[in-house]
Amino acid sequence: MWHKSCLILANYRMMNYLTWRMNQNQTWNIEIKSDETCGENMAKTFTIAILLVASIIAGLFYAIYSDPERHDHQLFELAIKTFANNAEKLEQEFQSSGTLPAISQTHSLSFTDLTNTQSTISLDMRVTGNAITLQFGDGESLLANQSILLEPFIANSKIRWKCIGGSALIRLRTKACRLGEGIQTQEIVSQ
Repeated sequence: MWHKSCLILANYRMMNYLTWRMNQNQTWNIEIKSDETCGENMAKTFTIAILLVASIIAGLFYAIYSDPERHDHQLFELAIKTFANNAEKLEQEFQSSGTLPAISQTHSLSFTDLTNTQSTISLDMRVTGNAITLQFGDGESLLANQSILLEPFIANSKIRWKCIGGSALIRLRTKACRLGEGIQTQEIVSQ
């Protein structure tokens, strides 16, 4: 990106240095030219470099925010929050008897899909054995017709829910679910 005259000037200086004799009578014969085109070209090069970095950053942000799975992550979090809002009776029964009461509820979850339109998907909550199954209905999502299995356990005298089971893709789950730490409903409801 250097201008041709800048390279010629640099070569001229290098040649003078290399051919300079260490003689007291001879002086260093380098002319310092104020070649303004070198400065202008450096400014142009710097501007192009800044534009290149800015376009790379813009491309990364576009890739992150146009991620088709981002809406599915939000839908998963919405399903967990819906469960957390309805889990108080379940937790009380589990803490007192060690079993879950029979329930069957259907909720309608509204979310924004990839085309930025409001979509709804049904979420069925039911007890299966000693776990809760959250079953998504048909819809425009990777979570459509998938399930999340929530199993209660007690840790530090608080009820937590393992959410590693079910057919929902692991990459769509929250970090606590992916790592097997489980979720605590009071923490979710207070957010």
